[in-house]
Amino acid sequence: MKKHTYFDRDLSWLTFNHRVLLESTNPTNSISERIKFLAIFSSNLDEFYSVRYPFIKAVQKIETKEGTKKPNLNISEMADRIIGKQLNDFGKSIRSIVRGLKSEGILWVYNAPIPNIILQEINLYFLNVILGHLQIIDMGKKDIDFFPENNKIYLVVTVKNKKEKKIIIPLPSSHIPRLVLFEKNGKKYVVFLDDIIKTNLKWVFPNSEINMISSFKVTRNAEINYREEIKGDFLATWEEKLKKRDYGLATRLLYDQDIPVEFLEQFRSQLNLKAASLVKGGSYHHLKDLFDFPKINELESKPIQWPTISYPLSIDKSIFEQIDNTDILIHTPYHTFDPIVRFFNEAATHPKVKEIYLTIYRVAQDSKILKALISAAKNGKSVTVFVELKARFDEENNLNWAKILKKAGINIIYSDPTLKVHAKAALVKLKSGKSEILYGLFGTGNLNENTAKIYTDHFLLTSDINLTSELKQAFIFLEKIKTPPKKETLTFKNLLVAQFNLLEKFLLLIQNEIKNAQEGKKAEIFIKLNNLEEQSLIDALYFASNSGVKIRLLVRGICRLVLGIKGQSENITVKRIVDRFLEHGRIFSFLNDGDSLIYMGSADWMNRNIHHRIEICFPILNELLKREICHIMELQWSDNVKAVELKRLLKNIPVIDSEPNARSQKAILDYLSKI
Repeated sequence: MKKHTYFDRDLSWLTFNHRVLLESTNPTNSISERIKFLAIFSSNLDEFYSVRYPFIKAVQKIETKEGTKKPNLNISEMADRIIGKQLNDFGKSIRSIVRGLKSEGILWVYNAPIPNIILQEINLYFLNVILGHLQIIDMGKKDIDFFPENNKIYLVVTVKNKKEKKIIIPLPSSHIPRLVLFEKNGKKYVVFLDDIIKTNLKWVFPNSEINMISSFKVTRNAEINYREEIKGDFLATWEEKLKKRDYGLATRLLYDQDIPVEFLEQFRSQLNLKAASLVKGGSYHHLKDLFDFPKINELESKPIQWPTISYPLSIDKSIFEQIDNTDILIHTPYHTFDPIVRFFNEAATHPKVKEIYLTIYRVAQDSKILKALISAAKNGKSVTVFVELKARFDEENNLNWAKILKKAGINIIYSDPTLKVHAKAALVKLKSGKSEILYGLFGTGNLNENTAKIYTDHFLLTSDINLTSELKQAFIFLEKIKTPPKKETLTFKNLLVAQFNLLEKFLLLIQNEIKNAQEGKKAEIFIKLNNLEEQSLIDALYFASNSGVKIRLLVRGICRLVLGIKGQSENITVKRIVDRFLEHGRIFSFLNDGDSLIYMGSADWMNRNIHHRIEICFPILNELLKREICHIMELQWSDNVKAVELKRLLKNIPVIDSEPNARSQKAILDYLSKI
């Protein structure tokens, strides 16, 4: 059997972040959108250093120590080179945006002296707003107790008054905007907080000579050990774990290139940062703060307005009556999230609703859905919420909500330390006489009204007993979760549930297309995912390609499948879409000899989703909705504005302009507004 080839997971992810960066250079995007893409790129890179880089380093160390094989051509060095090039491109993009802003009459002071015309306003702002927030840390003191926090920016200053001192000043950007807007004589100026402080250090160090002003940021390992045995107070243990996140091992020291080498080495030693990778940056770090770039009317008027669509629900009938009539499929952010909120609002007050079940992974801090459930509990309904505490970077929010919900009398179930629940689902039980009617909500994304404005996801509301009865089984399992679950304890015929039948069913669906191709029938697979990593599924796609199955993949992020290999992937095409909305839905379509099978759900094809999580994928049984999804998928495949073939992207082949332009997100909005 021929050995298959796979692309490295982390290097593949870096190509996705490169694709994000390309949007910041795209002149067809408004300046405000280009700035947003810079912020996304910077935020993504911070997470890479917090989560993936420590893993890469650990694997490299183990391989070298054991001597079993040569380290994997040092993936960390390859990543460093790729990131270095990307950061260089990042700088070029910012300089282009600065020029673009200037043409709009807006001066973004970037790596330049503050103009004299606004110096007085700058100085007053420093004295009145900033000065009281500054902390001065003298690194020469013997009893110094200073620990650089995760992703916090610090200024480094050398001050001479009789003798030289090394001073560190934490940038107070958690209290004061990082980018400040000033207006003078009808012109607008955007200035970094960093520069305002640097310009006014004479107030902090009077009668002293300031020899150097620089900056740095430390990124730390943000992974939490979920697999430790938890004893005693469950919530208290989790709170302690979260407190320690910002004190993990340093993985990156991002520093201003103006820092002298001798000073840098002494500095690393003194702050115990020798294990961190040195990354030379520019004058400004932590540019995810560009998300909060000042709102300026001249910029806000530029983006094309994309109005959201109100799904045509009747106000004369309850939402449950309408679901009885037909399955309802909501496509956010094209559709508003209102029908989902209405589902829970009506459940909270409907006299015949007796029980409500919900899984939460990432919810809004001011969640309307959870507030509705609190009302439901107060109205005497039995409410059970499965809270996933291991939702990375949302642990604290989920923990806070768990306390609030529990206090309201809601039955809270916490996740097992070794098994993450990533499924997005809810179940409502309605009593009608002696009978029980079940209503299910299945999603590809989080039940979060804030992210629903920017993530493309799909939510199915159904009373189909084939789906709701199995969802009821899944919630019963979650109430008494055991790890690893015993597959024979539950049987799912319609839903695909990770840990039970999801992997096996996907492999069977691929095998069925292989069989059809071998019998001379038309065979196709069309899948949309965030990430494609799991090897047995990639192998199955390779076998399908080799058997003549036409395979189309829309993969937003990681893709370990290697394209263009003879006898392996000749019939596979992969495209990546990066546009205004974050592509997030997972859709799986199999031609099935003309009787298409379509599944949607929460599961990416990654090791963690397939083998270490509870995920739910659900079939679309309504023929009208099937056609709707197929049309949306085809619109995405025909995109020639924001979609790029992965093969071209990896080889840096420029996209050829073609007519007519087809921008899928705009086309989907137009399509849904007409049906």
